[in-house]
Amino acid sequence: STWATKASEESFDEAYQKWRAVFKKVTKQDIDEFEKKYKGSDMEKEDLLNSFILCKGDMQGVMMSVPLSNMEDIPRFCEMVEQGFLDGSLPVKMKKKFNKSKGKVNLEILLEEKSEAEEVAKELGLNFGSKDSTDATGETALMELFRSKKNARKEASASFLSMLEDKFCKSAPSRKRKREIQIVK
Repeated sequence: STWATKASEESFDEAYQKWRAVFKKVTKQDIDEFEKKYKGSDMEKEDLLNSFILCKGDMQGVMMSVPLSNMEDIPRFCEMVEQGFLDGSLPVKMKKKFNKSKGKVNLEILLEEKSEAEEVAKELGLNFGSKDSTDATGETALMELFRSKKNARKEASASFLSMLEDKFCKSAPSRKRKREIQIVK
């Protein structure tokens, strides 16, 4: 049972190293650099127009769908949508819904949602985003959660394998016992 656990740990570590060799860890700096390139780009405009069509003109859905968007982007996005109506890249039938929804966009996290997320984090043993946390991103807490889940799986695996060993790997009878069985026959 110990061998199987070690083998699975090693194979996980190997797979993780291969993953990291192909995909580097994304940092806050990487996100900031991408945001500088993305905002105002053709890719952002394409994402905006596609989201607008998918959300059927509902700007709340659009704002939640376009990566890195925030409340300051609404006027700029509204201009792009208006231009889309003018140049025919967006269907005019969605204009009514757009006009109704553009003033009602709210990207603020509701207090209720925030308290619910904090409650779940406490249940999981995370101090994600707490004031006394030195790790503002909660990355350390998340790694601890992964480790605890891994340890729980390891223990469950070990107990399962022990149960199977007890059930199916009965020790062979001793030589003395074999002789007694042969004499009786």
